[in-house]
Amino acid sequence: MERRLELAALHRGYVPPAGLTVSRPREVRLSTGGRFLFALAMVFFAGAIAVSVGLWLDASSKTVARRQLETNGVDTTGTVIGLSRRKDDKKTPMVVYRFDVNGREYRRERSIPLSHWSALTIGSPFAIRYAAADPDINVPQGRQIDVPPRPLPFVVGPAIAAIGVVFLLGIHSQRQMLTDGRVAPARVTGHTSHTTSHGGKHRNMTYEFTVLSGAVHTGKAGTSSKPPAIGSVICVIYDPERPEKNRPYPLELVRPA
Repeated sequence: MERRLELAALHRGYVPPAGLTVSRPREVRLSTGGRFLFALAMVFFAGAIAVSVGLWLDASSKTVARRQLETNGVDTTGTVIGLSRRKDDKKTPMVVYRFDVNGREYRRERSIPLSHWSALTIGSPFAIRYAAADPDINVPQGRQIDVPPRPLPFVVGPAIAAIGVVFLLGIHSQRQMLTDGRVAPARVTGHTSHTTSHGGKHRNMTYEFTVLSGAVHTGKAGTSSKPPAIGSVICVIYDPERPEKNRPYPLELVRPA
């Protein structure tokens, strides 16, 4: 009871920050951080479209090329002109080969199995299959052009767009809170911190406040390296219907207009 009365006493003579004294719903605008996040969301949406179209076109062109090799392929023998290993985790074996068609030279670099690669040397003959209509389409004999799964664009694109949706939902949540939320003074009750997997520190503060009914509610929010002192009074905004949804003011993404 004493704790509740102490918190209720904070309301006496409390003056909310500028912009929060107007009646609800408040006019709201995006802050610099909000505009940046909105722009970033648009970048992710544009990227989702570009990636989806790119993957679709890549799969379509590789499907056509693979069909040409299967139906109109010509076998020939070229020459190994380069051997290397990629600087990836698997150290993928790579071969560079050349071959001639109608007096024109073609070159290509391909990955091949290690067992095949180990048996090759510079100048070794190399069996190749190429498309009669377009020798630029060619593979080592016994290999095929890898075609990405057809559903891939419909998985990767929406996954990228989902990140933009998350950003917009964050902006919407704060906009709604500032537009319709009630203001209350809150007392800081504690600080916590933990080390992230990347070695950084994530700091939080806890606080408590009373709503119009006199009920006591608590909250938790991230804070800077110099958080408000324990016992100090801060401003919070809460959802009148669900006071457990609350945030310290000012908000990161929106401001009063």
